[in-house]
Formats: sequence, C-alpha cells, structure tokens
Amino acid sequence: MLDLSTMEAPFKMEVAKLSHLHVLKMLVPFIPGVVVAAGLAASGSTQAHRIWSIEIGYKSKLALVSILVYVLGIAMIAVMESLNSLVMRAIRRPAPGQPWENRYWRRTASKYVGEALSPGPVSD
Repeated sequence: MLDLSTMEAPFKMEVAKLSHLHVLKMLVPFIPGVVVAAGLAASGSTQAHRIWSIEIGYKSKLALVSILVYVLGIAMIAVMESLNSLVMRAIRRPAPGQPWENRYWRRTASKYVGEALSPGPVSD
C-alpha cells in the first residue's frame, strides 16, 4: 500500500518568503480578467453560456472560469502594455543631441584641451 503521508511534492514554495509585491503581481491579472468576463456574461455572449453549460461539477466550473479569467487578465495586460509601448514610441520627443555634436561645445572644449586633443570637425 502506498503511504501518501511520507511523499513530498515535486516543487516547494515557501509562502512566507513571498513579498507583498510578488503576491500582488500574482493577483493583479484577476482584475482585468474579471472586468472582461463580467462584460461578456452581461452582454449575453454565447461563449459565456457555453462554458457554464459544460457538464462538469459546480466547483470544477468555478475552477475553469477562474483559470480562464486569469489567462484573460494576463492577455489583457500584455495587450495594454504593447499598445502603451507603441503610443509612447510614437509621441516621444526626439532625443537631444549629444554635447560633442554641438559646434559651440566643441569650440569651447578645444580651448581647454588644446587643438591637439580636440576632435575633428562635426560632419553634417
């Protein structure tokens, strides 16, 4: 007979060592996932009704819906981060020129370091 009390799990996770930030990062995807899932359920979506009509137990349905909500939340976060990146790339200001590309700065620096150490003229 197999004694389950002496078996160890294949992975170990010490919850006491998780910081509040790690716990928050694990729970945050539920927020956008719940919002989208509630919108789908309220709109009378056929997908929401199909999931709820699957012939499994009530707790299994809740587990399935929880997993789907979590995955949907992760997907929504990824989409929003991508859109944010695209918008910020489109509206960012051009980077200021480097000091050594400025002719005035180069003239002033060449007075201090001498003509022998100053670089050549700026190419346009």
